[in-house]
Parts: sequence; structure tokens; C-alpha cells
Amino acid sequence: MFSFDAARAAAFKAATGDEKSPDYNGALPPSAVVAEGLARLISELDLFGERILSAGGVVHTSQEAEFFAPVMPGETIEATARLAGNTLRRGARFVSVFTEFRNESNELVATASSTIMVPE
Repeated sequence: MFSFDAARAAAFKAATGDEKSPDYNGALPPSAVVAEGLARLISELDLFGERILSAGGVVHTSQEAEFFAPVMPGETIEATARLAGNTLRRGARFVSVFTEFRNESNELVATASSTIMVPE
């Protein structure tokens, strides 16, 4: 579970150049929800342990997302992920996850399919 306060939402917009996009009527940039969910998944599950540091980090190789409802700053989001793929190719580990994002009312606000790569 996670939420963004207004300051974190503004920092995300500034970091991604999204402050030039529409203001989303006060809602978070949709990509902020998916990016935060993926970052927390990698961190909380410790998917790659110390290999992340020794390999220089992960590479976000693909992302597909669908957004169904706006998320407001301060709203709590629950992300539920399932492993969709885990393969070793040419000396690199590719992990794919499918994630659903639900708000406090259990309403589906977004889904995402993400693939990340870590050199072995």
C-alpha cells in the first residue's frame, strides 16, 4: 500500500517533466501510480538482492498500462502483483509482472504489465 502527498506528486511531475502536462484536475499523473508500484515491488520483494547493486541496477525494458480512474494526492493505493515471467537470456534476468492498482474503495484504478532486466 502506498500514497502520494502533494509534495511527492509535485516532485514526480518535476522529475519527469510532467509539470508541462495537463494538471489532471488535481489528480496524480497516471504514470506516477504505476512507477511507484513497480519501485515498491522491486524493493519490498527484494527480487534481486545484492545483485542489483553489483550489476548497476535494473533496466526497465517495457511497460504497458491502462488507467481507469484518477488517483488523488493522499489516497491510499493497494498494488497486487503476480509474476508473469522469469527468464534468463544472454546473461540477463528478465522478470515480468502484472499489477492491479485499487483505491480505498477497492475500485480498480490501473493495471500494468512491466518487464525489468538485471544483468547476471
